[in-house]
Amino acid sequence: PVMTLSIGMTASPGTTADEIVTVCQTLHIEGVEIRSPKDVDVAPYVHDINVKRVYVEVPAYMAPIIADLRRLMADDLRKLSQLGFVRRGDQITTREILDAQRKVHAQLSAQAKPPPHLYHVASSVARAMKVGHALELAETQGAKVLASYLDRLEEEAEGQGASRAGRGLVKDDVYRRMAARARAITEDHPKAKKVVEIVEEQFAVKPGSRIIV
Repeated sequence: PVMTLSIGMTASPGTTADEIVTVCQTLHIEGVEIRSPKDVDVAPYVHDINVKRVYVEVPAYMAPIIADLRRLMADDLRKLSQLGFVRRGDQITTREILDAQRKVHAQLSAQAKPPPHLYHVASSVARAMKVGHALELAETQGAKVLASYLDRLEEEAEGQGASRAGRGLVKDDVYRRMAARARAITEDHPKAKKVVEIVEEQFAVKPGSRIIV
């Protein structure tokens, strides 16, 4: 057999341990090398950094969309929690859903004739992953980016070999209502306007500034 070795590098693997673990699991990463600003091969090139976090509220017009996405996700999480694949609660992380997906696939692979309910569980996990990503986009990227993702979901659902989770999701009445609302919004996420304000303020104070956005 031919063995393939893939090497990747990134400066932004994630901001939390859960996010980094999720990336590793998704890309099947087995070995990780980490460098911090204090490492001897990095320290000579590090400058002092002052971090100022600017928080932007999610617009009120996104509330019904987010509520519908949470409603869609809650149905699947309820099924998964009843069968013991995730804990009970409405704050289930992406990592927990990935863990549930791994457990389901392991059980399917271990049995010559898996019970039918396992296939339904696998479908619920897949749907929860799709809806979870849509929810993240709705909260952090805005309606336009969310609508583009929904377009891809619907194209996949109409294509050959589409999964039951994908087909069922886009036919759901709550999904259709949410998608229509998202596509009706023309405003950008408020963080875009805030970035422009911050850049303008910086140039007003120091015209010779260099900025990376």
